[in-house]
Amino acid sequence: MESNKLLENLTYFKQFITKTGVREKLSYLKIFPEFEAFYTQIKIESSEERPAWVTTCLTLVKGIEENLLSKQNIDEILFRLIEDNLLNSFLYKIDSHNISLHDIDAAPAILKAWGAPSENELLNNVVSQESSMKYKICGFRISTDRTNIRLLLLDEGYVKHQPKNQDASHVVYPTLIEFDFEKNLTHIRIKDIENISSDIEEVRTVKGRVSNLLEFISKLSPSIKLSEFTNFRESLFLIEESLLVEKRDQAEQLVKNFNNNIQDFTELVIKTFNPPASQDVLSPIEYISSAVLSIVSTTIKNSELGDIVGIRFRNHRDDSDYKYAEIHIVDRDFKCISSNELYWINLPVLKSERKVEHLKIGKSFESGFAIFTLDFSLDTANIRLLKRSSHPDEEIQRQPSDQKYLDVVEFIYPFMKLKK
Repeated sequence: MESNKLLENLTYFKQFITKTGVREKLSYLKIFPEFEAFYTQIKIESSEERPAWVTTCLTLVKGIEENLLSKQNIDEILFRLIEDNLLNSFLYKIDSHNISLHDIDAAPAILKAWGAPSENELLNNVVSQESSMKYKICGFRISTDRTNIRLLLLDEGYVKHQPKNQDASHVVYPTLIEFDFEKNLTHIRIKDIENISSDIEEVRTVKGRVSNLLEFISKLSPSIKLSEFTNFRESLFLIEESLLVEKRDQAEQLVKNFNNNIQDFTELVIKTFNPPASQDVLSPIEYISSAVLSIVSTTIKNSELGDIVGIRFRNHRDDSDYKYAEIHIVDRDFKCISSNELYWINLPVLKSERKVEHLKIGKSFESGFAIFTLDFSLDTANIRLLKRSSHPDEEIQRQPSDQKYLDVVEFIYPFMKLKK
């Protein structure tokens, strides 16, 4: 591939290319140690002010010209950069499949049948036309035990990308599809679709893209059959219970000392005001107990940086999903929601419903600190790792990554497999 064409194709990946990111991948792969020197030289010799990502692309092309890099090296770097950026994921159960996991020779044959290349080939598959509803497999990963296959897809054609107050540009749109046969999970990982301009719903909307990708998977042969995590709201409740039950137990144990007083006061309220009995609202004793609980909770030392910093749940008025009142609690100072009286006041509703629509969590893993949301979206489980989120501790490394994503999956998986 000529240098000019190589540079042109690299620019289509501009959303993923940063100097820091490329330098980290080169260091990990132990190749092209001359990168920094070449980058500085190109920057000094330039007569115009260029964005860092452009200079980074020119430096990679220079590495090719000097035979210090190969095109395969750049394909691998791009794959790794994309893995660290596709962090909006929809999860599905693998119900059945026609894949032999124990045959050491099966994986290459499967990839070939699916239309995957023999090696990662991203730069060769940039199509200079407007994106359609079709995809092309341009790369893959296979785990050593052959229980995990990850496919990297590119739209057949570029998309028009125009952030606010910026000029429009054409970029590639990659997607990761991962089949984890050990956990019976399929991950559809996409990039945010804001600022994409297209007349095709399957190109410009999350719902359209995910639906089209499910259609793509349904046509693979050997086949894989999927279904949604329709009970993910119950799983989110179990996660909330696991993370906050200790604080709840502390507060509720203190309230038990006032049970007789609460009972006496409740009887006085009922006798004085004669409230109507209704199955759609909390009982008087539940209201009064939750009010006392919210007061008692303020006496418990709360962590300044608790795990759950946002929650959304509903109080259904009947069996319809469309008739409900919604409760949304989020702490802008990144304190745990258990430090907020709204959580305690509405706790009886949460415990009655036993379903959660949304959680925002900040949690430390071996790979580092991750800020992520868990949602019931498109009738299944949705994980999103956040790049930008306010946090009072500026020293915490919040940059999301592929490894942090995998750690989040490991964290939530025990709560998901309880639900069939």
